[in-house]
Amino acid sequence: MQSADEFERTLRAVLPPHLHELAALVAPLFAEAARGALGIDELRRRLTATGQAGAIADALAGRQLSVGEAMLSFGAGAQTGDVRIGDVAGRDVITLNINTGRLGSPEAPTLRRPGSVYLYREEPAGASAMALRLRLQLRGLAVTPGPDAPPQIHHAALASAAACLLHISEASLADEKGLKRNMDVIKAEKLHRPLPVVVVRDGVSARELRGLLPLGDDGWTDAEPGAIGSLSNPAMNRAAKAVLAALFETYAAGLLDGETLAMGFYTSQPRGEIGTPALLVDWRSVYQPYPNPDDWTDLLLPALTDLRISLGGTAMAQIELSALARLSAGVALGYAFRSVTRTSFRMRQGPAWWHTAAHDPAARPFGQPEPALVGPGPDLSVELNITQPTGKLSADVTYHIDAVGLPVGRRLRLELPGGPTAQLAEADAQAIASQVRTLIQAHKQRDGVTHLFMAAPFGLALMIGWHLNTLTPVQCYEMPEGTTRYEPACRLDRL
Repeated sequence: MQSADEFERTLRAVLPPHLHELAALVAPLFAEAARGALGIDELRRRLTATGQAGAIADALAGRQLSVGEAMLSFGAGAQTGDVRIGDVAGRDVITLNINTGRLGSPEAPTLRRPGSVYLYREEPAGASAMALRLRLQLRGLAVTPGPDAPPQIHHAALASAAACLLHISEASLADEKGLKRNMDVIKAEKLHRPLPVVVVRDGVSARELRGLLPLGDDGWTDAEPGAIGSLSNPAMNRAAKAVLAALFETYAAGLLDGETLAMGFYTSQPRGEIGTPALLVDWRSVYQPYPNPDDWTDLLLPALTDLRISLGGTAMAQIELSALARLSAGVALGYAFRSVTRTSFRMRQGPAWWHTAAHDPAARPFGQPEPALVGPGPDLSVELNITQPTGKLSADVTYHIDAVGLPVGRRLRLELPGGPTAQLAEADAQAIASQVRTLIQAHKQRDGVTHLFMAAPFGLALMIGWHLNTLTPVQCYEMPEGTTRYEPACRLDRL
């Protein structure tokens, strides 16, 4: 009976060097299947779970490999991805198809790992690499390999990534041979499949990279064309945006399920596994402990803008959202994909799914509330209390307005007639979001700011943001964990 080591040696003998790590990953699976210890469904599941099945199927297309008495056959052309495992006499054959990322057409590849980006950097855990990693994660992209990986090309991680970001610095050029060797690996990977590559130059001119990188060729994007590259905050945001745009241009069909995009959105650590949505918008690190207004302006709001712009060029019409996030983040996400963008949300809220719904100007869950006149200021406060004891939220808002000196002239206190509740139905949330929009439209002054304070489910916060459209500026507030005072969060103008 052939061992996993024998399968690995056979695979290594025919695979290019940059795929040898993949041989070690899949050899034990082929060995178990060949001796009948692994069924077809479990084999497909475990091959897919490695994130490497497509690279193996592409590299071995058309080959037959004999491993002792076992035989592996890999389909080619339209059959690429078909794998037959049996013995040399043609007995005990099992046949399966593994996703190669092609869907039958090199024009419409799907992702090996949803939203994944390979980050090449000279100092893996250095400040520049970590800053680039953060900006990719804020835009929903999973970054590979981890920050503790060595700077040389990590073959398995590259083979599973959907796009590549190269951070090229003067330190990179100091080892020109090493840089060229690593770039050759990336060029070889691009021969097998579409792999968009974005280059961010850190203190390096495009001229210095001639002969090393084919900047300007198809599939190679210079994040800072015509300039000496830098890693300023705007430059890093532009680099992350370029990666996002290149990924969607190449893989839009693979990211979407019809017109629906699966998205995860987190500012807090979930209790269980996050899973593998097409985009995982991970803001957890910025919420440790809590983002300040500059973080919103420089990092978080630009990330949402880039997501909306990149997705706007696809067939996406709905975002299916799973989230564990703060309310202001929900308002900001809803506003980024507001109703005028023709994007709807289907979001997980507890055990149910909630949907955004068109504005209903007749909705009156709060009856006919009128704002209280409290001064000459031009601003309006909207104090939405669904979950806290009656009167508590407005008492906290009163303290904040007095302590900070906000120019609030009218206060709109919104509490349900039946009192606070932790059990809100979808239809009730839709009606509340509609009336909040109606009330802001009716009472907002042209030169005033709307200050939004909430104690509500996350799904309702997202619906309110989705309805804002032109009703900005809106300043959102949060009460950080362990505190009793409000802090400013995002200010929404025009994303």
